[in-house]
Amino acid sequence: MRRRPLTDRFWEKVDKNGPIMPGMDTPCWVWTAFKNDQGYGMVKNEVGKAPRMILATTAAWLLEYGTPVPGGLCICHGCDNPPCVREAHFFLGTRTDNNLDRDQKGRHVPLIGVQHTNSKLTDQIVKDIRKRYAAGGVIQAILAEEYGVSVNLVSLVVQRKIWAHVEG
Repeated sequence: MRRRPLTDRFWEKVDKNGPIMPGMDTPCWVWTAFKNDQGYGMVKNEVGKAPRMILATTAAWLLEYGTPVPGGLCICHGCDNPPCVREAHFFLGTRTDNNLDRDQKGRHVPLIGVQHTNSKLTDQIVKDIRKRYAAGGVIQAILAEEYGVSVNLVSLVVQRKIWAHVEG
């Protein structure tokens, strides 16, 4: 069974009466269908050999310009509204450009401690490592083995170069 063209499926999932975000003169066009965990719209693209999900912003770019986003660049939102698919709200930039834009607008909230998705430690383990190391009699390599982390990680914890927010 052949699906309808992307252009037909795409626009029926867009609300062109979205909010006008700070710094923008026109309303966002909000993607109303499936969104990923970060709030960005996703749509099935059936161009090419295998259908796959792509960002709705990428689909909007394809529909507007007829070509993929140039290599090494990504679509950045001037409106800072993840579900927005209004091409006029986009600008192209590198990942670094996008991160700088985020930071300049004060949207970067660093994940620290257990909030970080790759965290192997908890506040209590950090306290235990510091307490046991300060008491003497145990080396960092033993602590690393016991807690299933690297010696380098234990060293950084002990020196308070990471997990500095944890008292103890």
